[in-house]
Amino acid sequence: MNHIDYAYIEYKQADECWCFLKHTFLRFKEDPIFVEYVVIDGQVYKATRCYGSPPLVIQIEGEYEFKDLNVGFMMPSKKEQQERVDYILNEIKKVKKEYNIH
Repeated sequence: MNHIDYAYIEYKQADECWCFLKHTFLRFKEDPIFVEYVVIDGQVYKATRCYGSPPLVIQIEGEYEFKDLNVGFMMPSKKEQQERVDYILNEIKKVKKEYNIH
């Protein structure tokens, strides 16, 4: 599952953008399925999801002052999404079986 087939870009409006410790953070009310690349002002950036309480916050290495907060999330194809769901469900089954969890 190393190669991701990016089928389309889903745009979401960020509510806030700020820089801290040489990283740029963007906050969203909506939470799309997030892989790892976003498009902002026509440029592609590798982004990391910041875990914690909602709403969704992503982090981009480097300090940027984005004027347009309309962010494109590069989305995998439906087939890729289903493969990921199947993989995760299979891993959960393995753990349940190994630890005898019902």
